[in-house]
Amino acid sequence: RDGSVDRGMNGAFWPLFNHIKDRDIAMTSPVEMDYEGMPLDGAGGPQRWTMSFLYRTADLGPTGEAGDVVVVDTDALEVLSVGLRGGYGMARVREGMATLEAWLDAHPEWTVAGSPRAFWYNGPYVWDARKWSEIQVPVRRVETTPSESSPG
Repeated sequence: RDGSVDRGMNGAFWPLFNHIKDRDIAMTSPVEMDYEGMPLDGAGGPQRWTMSFLYRTADLGPTGEAGDVVVVDTDALEVLSVGLRGGYGMARVREGMATLEAWLDAHPEWTVAGSPRAFWYNGPYVWDARKWSEIQVPVRRVETTPSESSPG
């Protein structure tokens, strides 16, 4: 999707909710938000964003288009992650991204390998002070050449 993430989250939620309800699939936790093209320093917003529910197992339904929802299998990936308490939204995402960026600055053997994402674990009836989220960025270990790893 394009546009404001914070305003668009509610509109993206209902098609996903109806999808799992129609298929008698239990509500999953967390809700995943992917922020395509958003730099780790949080400058600007994402170029596009998507909201996803996670199937617990692949046998809950086939992949492919299902109305306004697209069901996909994804590959495993390695991420750097930070957990946060507080309300959801882009301010919380940027807070987490700043923490991840500081860690990466201190650990140059790792580099960003994709766009950040957030996992929102609690529903709207949980007080903001009690909400739990996770901000992640895919990472990969930086390959070093023999000249980079040897002194002098």
